[in-house]
Amino acid sequence: MIPQEWLKTLEWQLGSRLLQTEAAPDDLWIRIAVEDWQTAAQVSRDELGCQYFVFLSALDWLVNKGLDGEKAFEVEPGDTGGPEPTVIITDAPERKAGGTSRFQVFGRLYNVEAGAGLTLVADLGEELVAPTWTPVFKGADWHERETWEMFGIRFEGHPDLRRIYLPAEFEGFPLRKDFPLLARQVRPGPAS
Repeated sequence: MIPQEWLKTLEWQLGSRLLQTEAAPDDLWIRIAVEDWQTAAQVSRDELGCQYFVFLSALDWLVNKGLDGEKAFEVEPGDTGGPEPTVIITDAPERKAGGTSRFQVFGRLYNVEAGAGLTLVADLGEELVAPTWTPVFKGADWHERETWEMFGIRFEGHPDLRRIYLPAEFEGFPLRKDFPLLARQVRPGPAS
């Protein structure tokens, strides 16, 4: 169970900068202003006992009309050919803890004694910058490097923001939704 004090502590520390919350019995999602990204991690560790750093990453919420929402395909049982199946697009994906920006950073922390987890989320502006978590959680180092390399999000104050996977001459950010998938252009899939 999430201790009731968690939300009160975060509200007291962050005030109106705590933008939105979503809770389940053993899980709490909190969206905060990006300026409070490092402060919220510090409060979570020191005040809430979330000593275990699970991960840090980002999401690109760029809308792609062809891929937006959940898809369900209607195909008759035993159908082995014929016309294309009907595609039904249902609800658009829902953001936990809300937000409206294209890019969000999120970090997952856990309090082992309480058996509860906390996910912090922050909307990013066009400059794609967030404060680093490395002074709070040393394990955030590689996670921030990967997020910078794959999404182009810079972590201000990071001690060594450099490539971790891709060659130095690589251009672009492969996990952005607008990144061209060149393998599909060079080598198309099998003919229908």
